[in-house]
Amino acid sequence: MLKLLAVSICLLLTSCSSEEFTPPEIDIDPSLLDSEAATVIEKAQLNVESSPNSMQSWQQYGKLLHAHGLDEQAKQAYAFSNFIQRTSETTYLQALVCADIGDYEQAITLCEDISTYTPALWRQGYWLLDLGNLAQAKEMFDFAIVQDSSAVAAMVGNARVLIARGDFDGAIGVLRDIQARGGTHPYITFLLGTALQRKGEIDIAIPLLQAPMPGPPNWDDPWLKGVNAMKRGFAASLNRATNKLDSGNLDGALADLKKLHQNNPNNV
Repeated sequence: MLKLLAVSICLLLTSCSSEEFTPPEIDIDPSLLDSEAATVIEKAQLNVESSPNSMQSWQQYGKLLHAHGLDEQAKQAYAFSNFIQRTSETTYLQALVCADIGDYEQAITLCEDISTYTPALWRQGYWLLDLGNLAQAKEMFDFAIVQDSSAVAAMVGNARVLIARGDFDGAIGVLRDIQARGGTHPYITFLLGTALQRKGEIDIAIPLLQAPMPGPPNWDDPWLKGVNAMKRGFAASLNRATNKLDSGNLDGALADLKKLHQNNPNNV
C-alpha cells in the first residue's frame, strides 16, 4: 500500500498554523491500477514526501489520483495543497471530486468564491439542478452566460431548468438557438425531443427521441481537461488515440497507435 504521514482530512479544514500539520494519510492499492498508472502515482507520492510543503507537488499528486478515479484520495491531496496555498484551480478540482462522490453541497460551497472561471459557474448550476434548486440553478447558468455568451453548457442547463419548470416553449427556443449556433450533439436533439413530447407535439418529438443518445457531451473545461490528460495506461492511451482519429488528427493518432502496438504487440 502507498502511504503518507497521517492526519484526518477534517483537520485540513481548521484554522491551525502549518507547523501543527502533517500531510494526510492516503492509502492506495497499486494492484487496482494499470502498471503505468501505478508508476506515475508512486513517483508523485515520492515527490510530496520529499517536498511536503510544496503546493504544486500536492496539486499534481491530486490531479493524478483524480485522473485515475481515486476521488477520495484526490480530495485529500487537493485539500492539503489548498492548505499550503489556496488556488482557484485546486479548489475547483476539489469540488469536482466532492461532486463525483455525491457531496454536491460541499462542491457548491467550494466553488462559491470562484467567479472568473466559467465552468465553475455552470457546474454549480448542474449541482443545484440535481438538488432540485431550480431558481438558484438558473441564476448560475445565467451568470455563466453573462461571463461567456458561448457557454453552451450553461445554455443547455437553462433548457433543462425550463423543462423541469414546465416551460416547454422556452426550452424549445433555447435548444433551437443552440442548434442554430451549430450545436449538433445528440444530447441537444434528445432534450429538444423531450421538450416537444411534453408539450404534446408527439409526431415531431418521436424521431428526435429515437436517435442514439450517448449522454451529455464533454463540455469545454480546460482545468478538467488537464486532469484527464494525465491518465495513464493502455485504455487511456487508446482513448487519446481514438479521440485524435475522430477529430481528424490522423498523424497524431497513428503515432499513438504505433506506440501502443509497440508496447502491446499481442493486443488484437
